[in-house]
Amino acid sequence: MDKLNNIVTERLAERLLVPDGMRELLEGLMKRQALRDEDYSVRLAALRAKLTDAEQRLSRLTPPSRRASPIPPTRPSRSLWQP
Repeated sequence: MDKLNNIVTERLAERLLVPDGMRELLEGLMKRQALRDEDYSVRLAALRAKLTDAEQRLSRLTPPSRRASPIPPTRPSRSLWQP
């Protein structure tokens, strides 16, 4: 097991503890993050477009009097005891 630990430690030291190795590692990380950010922004724009489309379709299908309002109307309470 010590032999394996030594091999792994030496390989990591060769790869990471030199300036070029760290630079390559960080450049790869930055590229992956940039691609992921771009992918998220594209997906978010597509979802917003679908939401807008769905809202427009719903507004065409539903008459204005039946559309959901942000504040539901209150109903008068019906109590058993009335003065």
